[in-house]
This record gives sequence, structure tokens and C-alpha cells, in this order.
Amino acid sequence: MPRSANPLGADWSRIPTDSIYLELQYFGFPGSPPVDGETVFPLDWSNARAGGMQGDFNVSRLAFQHLLQPLTLVAYVGKDAPAADIAEIRAVVSSLRPEPIPAQGAYRGWTVVGRADALPIGAVSHFESIAFPNADGFFVVRGAKTLFAYVDHAYVMFGATRPCAIKYESASRTFVCDATDDRWSRVGKLLTGGDGWAVFGLAWHPAIVKDGLILVGGRTTGGGFPQRDEAAEFNDPAPAVVPSGPIDRRAILDRYTKLTSTTPTTRSAAKLVTADALIGSGIMPGLALTTSPLWVIAFSGDVRISSGGESLGRWTLFVADARSGGIITASCCGAGDWPPGFDALPDEARGN
Repeated sequence: MPRSANPLGADWSRIPTDSIYLELQYFGFPGSPPVDGETVFPLDWSNARAGGMQGDFNVSRLAFQHLLQPLTLVAYVGKDAPAADIAEIRAVVSSLRPEPIPAQGAYRGWTVVGRADALPIGAVSHFESIAFPNADGFFVVRGAKTLFAYVDHAYVMFGATRPCAIKYESASRTFVCDATDDRWSRVGKLLTGGDGWAVFGLAWHPAIVKDGLILVGGRTTGGGFPQRDEAAEFNDPAPAVVPSGPIDRRAILDRYTKLTSTTPTTRSAAKLVTADALIGSGIMPGLALTTSPLWVIAFSGDVRISSGGESLGRWTLFVADARSGGIITASCCGAGDWPPGFDALPDEARGN
């Protein structure tokens, strides 16, 4: 029985009909059943599904998943294939195994951080990226239902912002950026940003448990896990953050000077506005806000998202909760050297 890739796309009429070809496809095939979670090996060919005909070859497909990658094992069985060869398919399939996962280190683009049973529910641990040595480190948080892996810098996926290193504060059970005083829960939700909690949640990596080991992937996704309820994951959810504000103009400018990606900043200004005034101004089209009043903070300067990188524009603009100072939304890099429409915004603040 040939065990090479099948000659898909070739003239099947010229392929001997007593042949059997097995093919591993690195994607889910249309019509394949979904796979719920990581597949446990060995594979069982009795779970394969008939997939029609390819010329004189019967096609069967077995869908499975490894490292969140949907895979399909396809068998092309000629109409004259010997019964003994057909019976051998089950043994060949069950013999397939991925490489053993090391106890720690890099594994096919994932960082193996150790055994899952070493992290009890509620544990928060920091690790360096091994699979991608130049990448940021990450925190692994063990919830009752979910395994979280957060990049150890906040604001990492926005052109207007520079990344800020975060730390975990066990007393408050929150992640903290010292530069801005923003805080996030253990499900990655921004607790200090009012309407901005969904957009500026902590960026995260995929994390899975396989063979009893925790694996953290290199791909990064922003926005946290806003659909997760912290009380459903932990029996000691973080208390609500009580704003210490209102925050004055000088304080809000100082805070966002540490966050803006303008390098260097040549001009800065902040205005206190109502939500209705900001929405009506059109300065940020499509805004839907419930928080009011708001600080709108503008900076002028070359926008660079990495040190020495090419300038993407000449200004950044932030909207912040006036009570907590937490970030709600941001934009950057439009035309000109200053955010269009900012100077026309009515300022409700008095003095400096």
C-alpha cells in the first residue's frame, strides 16, 4: 500500500485502482465535522467519514486537532485495492503520533511552561517566551474554566499608544500599569476605563493543556476576554475600582504623556467635554459613549510604534474617563500635525 501523498490534481484515470493513498491535510476540509478540543492520540480510523469518490477511488476523511491546528487525514482507496491493504489502514492511522512534548522549552512554535497541576486555580505566574525569544514575556492565569496567558505589556496593538509593562498585584488581584494607573482583572478586562474596557483589554496568547503540560502560543490577540465572568473563574473576584477623581488637566496630561507614541511630543493639550459634545463634534466618527464627562487629550509629534521606526503620522488623540483617567479610545496618524476638530471642542474645565 503506497503511503505517499496522493496525486491530487493528477489524471486519476491513470492511477492503478488497486492502490491506496493516505494524505495529511493541514487544514479542515469542507464538510469535515468540527473537533471539540485537542485530539487524544492514537487516532481511531473507525471515526472517519465517507467523502464520496475521486475517480475510481473511495475517499474517507478523519478530522482531528493538534495545537489548535485543524487537520484532516484522507484515505483514497482504489476500487480494486486488496482487502488486506484496506484493513491495514487502521493500524497505519493508529501509529501516527506527534513528537513528544518536552517538559519545558519550545515546541512547534509554542512555549511549554510546565505541568498544569503545578498551577492551582487562581495562580498567576510570569514566564519568558522561549518559542519566540525576542517577544514579550507573559503571565499565565489558571481559572476554574479557562487558562489565560496575557502579554506582559498593555496597549500593545494600537498605533496611538506605546506599550506599558504590567505587573500582577496580589493584594488587589489585578494587573497594573504603573505609568497610567490602569488596572485589569484576571480575565483581562480593563477596570478603570469606563466604555474602553472591551477595546483595551489585555492582549493574550492561546494557551492549552496537552499531555498534562501547559503550552502557550506565539500568536497575539487583543481585547482580553470580555465575555468571561471573573466570578465564574475565581472565588475571590477583584473588588470594583473606585475612581479617585475627578482628575485635573495637569494630571491627565502627565498620565497620557507617558502613553502617547508621539516621539518627541512638540505640543499637547487636554479638554474636558461632555459625551454629547464629543459625539456631536464628529472628531471620532462612530463613537457610542455612556461615560461623561470625558477628557480629550491631544499630542503632536512623529508617531512611532517602535524605537527608531518610521513615522506613521504627526498626532495622537485620546479619550479618557474624567473620574478615573482610564483610557476609553484613541486614534492617530490622520492628515496634518494636529487632530482635526480638537480646537473647536468646548472646554468645560476651568483654569489649568
